[in-house]
Amino acid sequence: MPAIRIFLIGLFLSIFAVACGGEGLEGDHCDSDSECAEGMHCHIDDGEDHGECEAEDEDDHDDE
Repeated sequence: MPAIRIFLIGLFLSIFAVACGGEGLEGDHCDSDSECAEGMHCHIDDGEDHGECEAEDEDDHDDE
């Protein structure tokens, strides 16, 4: 039984590390473009302290 518990704890910690250690995905909070994954940028609305990561190509559609 202790081996199963150790395995489950290790599995949980691994999943948690991947979720927290990766670059920001779409919708994740950010303060700069460097916090977002490749091909994404940090969109910060006027007057806001932080923004959300979003895909680069979304800006091209805003002008249409």
